[in-house]
This record gives sequence, structure tokens and C-alpha cells, in this order.
Amino acid sequence: MRGYKGGIRPMLRDLSAALREQEQFIDRAERRLGQMLAESEKNQGGRPPEKPLLAEQGFIPSLPELGISYNLSSRAQTIQQHIMMY
Repeated sequence: MRGYKGGIRPMLRDLSAALREQEQFIDRAERRLGQMLAESEKNQGGRPPEKPLLAEQGFIPSLPELGISYNLSSRAQTIQQHIMMY
């Protein structure tokens, strides 16, 4: 490859190291999300007309409102539970 000194093997090693760092970052972020979800109050759900929010209760957002998918939430909480076991 032109422009990359040392050939393709060192470039692949650099890319591999970068991917490992990215995976570690994602693992730490999911672990922290699991901790935060375990510590947070849960949204009780329900339909608003049947369960109106009182001003003194405050507002607890749901996972989709926080931009967290069910799968991500489940994976993060599972990781957190396994870490707590050890």
C-alpha cells in the first residue's frame, strides 16, 4: 500500500490493536450502563389516562425515551449481574 511505511502487516497490527481498544471501551460502557440501570428507579409503565403522573412524583423516563433498546438494557444488566457475582 502506498503511503503506509512498513507494509501491510504493521498496518493490520495497528488496526487490530485499535479494534481491541474499541471493544474494551464498549465493554466498559455496557458495564457502567448496567450499574446505572441497577441503581436507577424503574418506570412503572401504564397508560397515561389510567396512571397520570403527579407533579410531586417526578418523571421517570422509559428506556426508549433514554435511547436505550431492550436488547442493550438486557445485555448491560446481564454483564453487571455476572460481575457482581465475582
